[in-house]
Amino acid sequence: MPAKVKDVYAVYILQGVGGGGSGSGGSETKKSSASAVLPPSLFSNPSASSSSASIPRSALVFCATTQGCASLTRLLAHLGIPSAALHSALPQRERLSALDAFRGARVPLLLATDVASRGLDIPTVDLVLNYDVPADPADYVHRVGRTARAGRAGRSLTLVTQHDVRRLQKVEAALSGGGGEKGHGDSKTSTPPRQLADACLEERDVLKWITRVYSARKAAALEAADEAARGDARGKARGSGGGGGGGGEKRRR
Repeated sequence: MPAKVKDVYAVYILQGVGGGGSGSGGSETKKSSASAVLPPSLFSNPSASSSSASIPRSALVFCATTQGCASLTRLLAHLGIPSAALHSALPQRERLSALDAFRGARVPLLLATDVASRGLDIPTVDLVLNYDVPADPADYVHRVGRTARAGRAGRSLTLVTQHDVRRLQKVEAALSGGGGEKGHGDSKTSTPPRQLADACLEERDVLKWITRVYSARKAAALEAADEAARGDARGKARGSGGGGGGGGEKRRR
């Protein structure tokens, strides 16, 4: 997919998780939700019968950076799609709160960096969405290992843009055991890279979301800029406060 519509594809998939958006602005999102036209094969287990397809109740979304994770969380909030974030830039209290909300099914989406792909106890994840293709194929394995655990059904999807092809090829080569040559006696055989299956989406259905997503992305960027400006202003106020106190003491003298 073109990188410029990556967010549109992400929203199209995620708005249907857990039955559609809710919360602030959620009624509007649910009313216009495209979840009813999502192809069942998108969420079915490839190794199971087609009748096992169902809309996922929960999704773990992996982003490459804390900034990307925060930006996607803000975008979803402006679209009325409830989610929680888990990344290293958040205080420990907020991270634990996000994890607790996801485990307790109070939010259907948990957006995380790779800090969440190892060692966390999240027993039920119906869908793993790789918003970014990981640079290290080992991270891909750990990410997708968060779903379909202990015999449960699950599915993983990866958004791939024109900038991600080399990374995807590295992942596919790693999954096939390296994709290199293996010796067998005096002969050598080449192991072809394992190709991940394509998930087919109707572009016309996805792009119905483009206006809403672009508008929400603009609003989210403005909100982030405002928060950053307020943070800078608070920092300057604290810095000038010390100088002001000294001046006041001189006047009292």
